[in-house]
Amino acid sequence: MAMIHTSLFTQIIDWAKKPAPRTPSSLFLYGPPGIGKTTLARLALEQAGYRVVEWNASQHRHKAAVEESLVPLLRSCNVADFFRPEGPRNLGIILDEIDGMSVGDKGGLSELVRILKEYNGHNAIVCISNEWMEKKFQPFLKLCKTFQISAPSPSDVFALIKTQFDKVPKNCDLMKLATDLLAVHSGDLRKILQSVREIKTDM
Repeated sequence: MAMIHTSLFTQIIDWAKKPAPRTPSSLFLYGPPGIGKTTLARLALEQAGYRVVEWNASQHRHKAAVEESLVPLLRSCNVADFFRPEGPRNLGIILDEIDGMSVGDKGGLSELVRILKEYNGHNAIVCISNEWMEKKFQPFLKLCKTFQISAPSPSDVFALIKTQFDKVPKNCDLMKLATDLLAVHSGDLRKILQSVREIKTDM
C-alpha cells in the first residue's frame, strides 16, 4: 500500500518521528473502505519505529467503554521492550473504524474527541474512518492532522499486482487484469489482492 500512497506514507512517518508532544497529537485518515488506510498507517508507524496496536473503535460506543479501554492503552508500554538494547518503543495506536462509533453512539465519539484534545504523550495515534462529511466528524478534521486517502488508479493497481508475481505468466496482461479488478471491486484493494491470490492458485 505504501507504493500507492508514497507521499502520504512519507508524511505520516515524518509526523510520527517528531518528538512529543506533537502538534497535532493525532492523525485522521479518511476515505472509502478497502483502499488501504489501515495498512498504510500500520506500515508507516512500523517504519517510524513504533509497536503497532489496533483498537477497533466501532466496538466502543459508550463513553465509559472508551475511557476504560483507550486511556490505559495510551498510558501503557511493552515491558519486554525495556530489555531491548535500544530501549523501549512507544506505541503506534490505530483507532480503526471510528465511523462505526456513531451507530448507536452512547457518548463514545465525544469522549474520544475529549481524549485526543488532552493527549500529549509519546504514543502516536492514528484515527481511521470511512466517513467524514457528517457534522459529528468535523471535530476530528479540526483537531487532527488530516489526510484524505483516494481510491487507487489502474496504474496503482498494476504496480501492486506486479509485486504478487515472482514471474509474470505468459499471455497474462497485468494492466488489463488491474483495470478489470479495479472495476469489479470498486477500488477495494483487499478484495483485489484476494482475487489475485485466487488467480495465482488456479494457475
